[in-house]
Amino acid sequence: DCMKRAKLFEAILAERAELDNWLGENAQTIVASEYDDIKNGVDLAVEFSTEGGFKHLALSVDVTTGRQVVAQKIERIKKEILGGRLTTIKYFASENSNIRGEKTKVPRVLIGADIATAKELAALWLKTKRPKDNREARQSFQALASHRIQLQILEEIKVQLEYFIKFAQENKKEELISEILGQKLSKIKLSEEERQRVQNDPVYRAIVVETGKIVR
Repeated sequence: DCMKRAKLFEAILAERAELDNWLGENAQTIVASEYDDIKNGVDLAVEFSTEGGFKHLALSVDVTTGRQVVAQKIERIKKEILGGRLTTIKYFASENSNIRGEKTKVPRVLIGADIATAKELAALWLKTKRPKDNREARQSFQALASHRIQLQILEEIKVQLEYFIKFAQENKKEELISEILGQKLSKIKLSEEERQRVQNDPVYRAIVVETGKIVR
C-alpha cells in the first residue's frame, strides 16, 4: 500500500542521498525516530556541512497521487510559521556534528513522488541488493546515481523554501527561515522524456501548485 511504498521510498532516499550525493556532496541524511515521525511529521533530517558550520532541514516524505495530502501538509508548515515556530526534532542524533538531543527551529519541507516512480526506484534498489550478476548490479547502481528523482526532489525543496521565505516575510516571520539549499546538481542530464516525467509527476505538480509556481 501507499504507506509501505512511502517507507521504502524513504529508505532508498536515506541511503542513496548519501552514497550518490542526491542532495549534494556535503549532505548527510538522518532517519527520524518513530516519535518524530508521528508527533512532528519528520521522516528524515538532512545535515548540510558548510563553511559556517552545520545547517539542517527536516523532510516529510510522501508517495501519493493526491493533491489534497500535499495541500494539507504545506498548510501545516504555514501554520507553524504563523505560530512563530518551526519544526522540533526531539530525538536528533548526528554523526558528523555530534549534535544530540532535541533540535528546534528546523525548517521542514515536503518531498515525494508518484507511485510509478516509487516502484521504479524500488525495482532498481532491490536489484542492487539481490542482483542476478555483477553486470545487473553495476547497471542498477549507475541508474540510481543518475536518476531524475534527485533533480525532482531538489526542485521540490527549492520551490518550497522560496515560497516559505516569502510567506514568512509577508507575515513578519522572516527570522525563522534561512536559505539552506544553494546547490543543485549540474552533472545529471535528463532526456526530454525524463524531464516530462518529472513535470507530470502528480506529487511534484501538487507541490509547485501549492507554492504558487504554476496555476491550477
